[in-house]
Amino acid sequence: MGKNSRVSSAECIHGLEPEACDLCSPRRVEAAPRASAPRARSAANRSPRASAPVKAAEPAMRVQQATSRRYLVVHRDRLGELLASAPIDDEAGWRPELGEAGAFDPIRWEDAALADRGAELVVLVGSGPDPDHLELVAVANQPARTIVADILREAGRSPRIALNPAWFA
Repeated sequence: MGKNSRVSSAECIHGLEPEACDLCSPRRVEAAPRASAPRARSAANRSPRASAPVKAAEPAMRVQQATSRRYLVVHRDRLGELLASAPIDDEAGWRPELGEAGAFDPIRWEDAALADRGAELVVLVGSGPDPDHLELVAVANQPARTIVADILREAGRSPRIALNPAWFA
């Protein structure tokens, strides 16, 4: 590993800001109060109000960060060409999520059909109203990371590069 490839404890191993990663920094969800078992009451102590069923409190809902994160899966061999044709606008195929099958999904991503293996793909993660703003580039393994880092450097880009093998399985 190179000296710059170490991840500090304050940084997400997936390349995101720590507060934006649900795996590295799971949000704390307050437990809902437990409903106690109904107590037996004598007929004299019953009132219409007391006999009404007790509604358990709703579990705390996790509030999602309001982001406009978008994903674009491209073949590694096409990455330099795509970056050179900046800006990378909506016509490039940005999507609001990767999908259940992950990045290596030939149905969802045109470039995935060109790849023999998922490791040949790169996931670009953009944010904000400008889809050309690259927040993160995810790759499947260290050799891909080295190749992609060179391509990004040549294109004058410096987003984080994250190893995320699960997206390419």
